[in-house]
Amino acid sequence: SSFPQGTQITFTGSGTDPEEGALAGASLVWTSDLDGPIGTGVTFPNTTLTVGVHTITLTVTDAGGLVGTAIITVTIT
Repeated sequence: SSFPQGTQITFTGSGTDPEEGALAGASLVWTSDLDGPIGTGVTFPNTTLTVGVHTITLTVTDAGGLVGTAIITVTIT
């Protein structure tokens, strides 16, 4: 997806663990390869991404330390 700089983008993701059920809060960490950490939780808004093509990674970690990831690309113009 492509957005003009300063546009509010709402990121939404999820993680589930067979023992714990749905994970939330600090268990979900969002990072940009250009801007570093950008948020935590199931959903959050962001208006501060810099101009460029961002690889956004959602990293989900359960209580046992097991990790899952999902990656999207966002272009800020």
